[in-house]
Amino acid sequence: NWYDYDGATHIVTSKETNYLVRAADGMGYAKMKVLTYESGVITIRTEPVERVAAVHSQIIDASDPEGFVYFRFDQGEAVTPEKPEDDLSWDLALSRTHMRTNSGTSGAGLGGALDPDATTLAEVVSAPSGEGCYLAAEGHICDCEMTEQECTDKPGAWTPQCDCPTGFMEDEVLPLPGPPGSGESSGNPVLAGWYEYDMETHVTSPKETAFILRTASGDFVKLQVLDYADGVLTMDWVYAGPSYTTF
Repeated sequence: NWYDYDGATHIVTSKETNYLVRAADGMGYAKMKVLTYESGVITIRTEPVERVAAVHSQIIDASDPEGFVYFRFDQGEAVTPEKPEDDLSWDLALSRTHMRTNSGTSGAGLGGALDPDATTLAEVVSAPSGEGCYLAAEGHICDCEMTEQECTDKPGAWTPQCDCPTGFMEDEVLPLPGPPGSGESSGNPVLAGWYEYDMETHVTSPKETAFILRTASGDFVKLQVLDYADGVLTMDWVYAGPSYTTF
């Protein structure tokens, strides 16, 4: 639909619409506009779109104990899914200290969470994606312990087809915070440990821990909760971008 056609003159002219084009590998993007068309000869203008894995600061009011706030990272905004258990439009759900990912018992997505043993976002530079070293000359085996450089030196082929363990955990039914018998609810077992609770002061405070999340579509986010006050969370997060594993 990039052109107009004049039935009387048989002339094709560009609508000069700006398009965003995704590359064949799913990772590159470019802006494109068709400038002119003449007898099958097309002149286009393109400009690459550079990926910027920026830190975003977010304040989320999840103080309602009866409901969840659903957040989507690729758009950086809260959403309202009609049926969260089937809807793939959300990545993280929050209700006071309780967190869910779109996975397992909480949703139908590819979500999950991983604790990379980091205290700040800056320490997290990449997400494990199941890649490993395929060694054809050694009996067509996969080595999940090698680094990418070691695999290249071997030589081997660095590939996600090895399906190596990533450490991400999906949601499951967990006991609710409180004394025995407080009930159960679906949640992520990794994110259940994001905070500390002082029994004497009744103050909830975030741990110095950065997490890696997998979104409903299988992309990656690094996230850290910086502050908590009566159900209102302040968090920093970085979305790697579609198909990227580095931040």
